[in-house]
Amino acid sequence: MKRIVGVPGEKLMMVDDVLYMRTAAQPAFRPVTVDGARFAQIDLWKLPADVRAKVQSIPVDERTRTVLAKWDAEKDSGDPGTLAVRLRDDWTRVSSRAAAMPAGVLSAFEKGELPRVNPTIATLRDAAMRFAPAGASNPISQTGAGTEDLGLALAIARSPSALAALKEYAVAGVSGAVGPTPYGRGSRNLNLTIKMNLLDRIDRDLVLIGNGASAAAMEADVERNRLLQDARELYMYLVRYYDMRNFPEFPAGSAFLGPDQYFAMGDNRYNSLDFRFSETTRLRPLDPADPSSVLYPSMLEPFPLEKRYIEGWAVFRLWPFSRMGAIR
Repeated sequence: MKRIVGVPGEKLMMVDDVLYMRTAAQPAFRPVTVDGARFAQIDLWKLPADVRAKVQSIPVDERTRTVLAKWDAEKDSGDPGTLAVRLRDDWTRVSSRAAAMPAGVLSAFEKGELPRVNPTIATLRDAAMRFAPAGASNPISQTGAGTEDLGLALAIARSPSALAALKEYAVAGVSGAVGPTPYGRGSRNLNLTIKMNLLDRIDRDLVLIGNGASAAAMEADVERNRLLQDARELYMYLVRYYDMRNFPEFPAGSAFLGPDQYFAMGDNRYNSLDFRFSETTRLRPLDPADPSSVLYPSMLEPFPLEKRYIEGWAVFRLWPFSRMGAIR
């Protein structure tokens, strides 16, 4: 059982938990306020204690909501053009620092300190040294928001192919057209923000290595830890929650829901496999206009509900027994 939130003649979009709608006669999207105010459940942690105790899964707690709100504000307030310039500047700084890294300093760190770090870093470095630019198949795009920084920093200081792959990832697609909707703009900004975070982490690694920092000093470095915390939050924001809270305009382009088409969503928005999603996961580009976009695992694939499949509507709740009664 799902709730119908879109009817024939409408087009829908969801941005940061808010469902929007427009029609051909109404070109601007407006919030679907009745649905949002009365039915959509997102912050289950705010429910009364006696009700909350009966909820099997609460995907978002108060701390997580704070993190989501933080990156919502960052994503929605940014200007794509300004962020693109910042990303190019980041790339210029990182590539210059990698080129200037003395081979002896790099070797000393790898021989003396790398064994004290996570042992998988050397393996990641060796794999990254074989990276090559490949557009949507760029290996850095493939790992997306989960890209590890230290192994990549070591690789680009030694390998021209790794440096070229990072350049393509960083700057190849930042000039593409931005989607005209808040969803398109937000996805572009998030894509650029994730890329900037990686470049900033790599830059900090190279600075510390160049200054002769030990592995322990790197692990204790305040700026590096801040960037790593941002990376963990961005990963959670994108991979775990983004598609639960956002989808692009549907139907896309000039189309609207047909005369026998509807759109339905679950009230428990973060725990509902509804008409937003397919049954299979694929790697989805966060910014389709960027040929080297951050990719992330996604089931997002909105589709309409045909009228012939609607069998009825709910009028009475049987379970749980404590909530039995007419549905208001």
